[in-house]
Amino acid sequence: MFLTDAQIHVWAADRPDRPWAPGGADYSHGDELGTDHVLAEMDRVGVDRAILVPPSWEGERNDVVAAAVEAHPDRFRMMARFKIEDPSERDRIPGLVADPSTLGVRLIYISRSEGWLRDGTSDWFWPIAEDLGINIMIFAPDQYEILGEVAERHPGLTLSLCHVGLAESTRNEEIRAHAERAAKLARFPNVSVKATSLPTYVDEPYPFPTLHDPLKILLESFGPERVFWGSDLSRLSCDYAELRDLFTEELDFLDRDELELVMGRGVCEWFGWPVTAAEA
Repeated sequence: MFLTDAQIHVWAADRPDRPWAPGGADYSHGDELGTDHVLAEMDRVGVDRAILVPPSWEGERNDVVAAAVEAHPDRFRMMARFKIEDPSERDRIPGLVADPSTLGVRLIYISRSEGWLRDGTSDWFWPIAEDLGINIMIFAPDQYEILGEVAERHPGLTLSLCHVGLAESTRNEEIRAHAERAAKLARFPNVSVKATSLPTYVDEPYPFPTLHDPLKILLESFGPERVFWGSDLSRLSCDYAELRDLFTEELDFLDRDELELVMGRGVCEWFGWPVTAAEA
């Protein structure tokens, strides 16, 4: 089966000539994670491709993920970061996404940026993204209603909800209620959901039974073409192969064609990363 991981971070160490964002060390997933380790894990588990996402603790940097894509164009594509709180970035946006190796941008609304969906900070960007056809991954925990408003006001946007919109504090049985709220966004055809890093939110081992019903809710609402498997590998709380097997072995309500969409074809089609016949 053709597998594409919808989210993996890679990053360089914090050092004086390339410092992280202030306080970044307090919430990072570790000192450093390079492409060699990621590729080794992907090969071990049988993952063909991954979308690389610059982590927030590095600040608005894209250099590490860009270098990884340049070195391994058959395995990686990237999402770019920029300062959405700075409207002067608008002149930078077309060049940022012009390279075919960049599938879109990733926006984060946590901590100091949590209110930027509501207070107008982000409003300048939505028409630009519509005009340029920019794909957006958006991590805005527990902000389902405002995301629905954005999707409705801007039907030309393509929004993909990271980690089902779960907050870091969401645990165990709470996931179902969040999945039900996320499922209400399925009525917008320009919204998809990344079912990424889910074992991190439960206090149980494989096969993670608490996750089965929330995943069924999402898949029945969005359809398998708009639900994307992925790891967020650097903070994954289980073995990478167990996460793969959660989807490929435990979700018996998916047939083969549906599973192939969830595990790789769907995310590639959504973000415009063509799959060759040989790869498929």
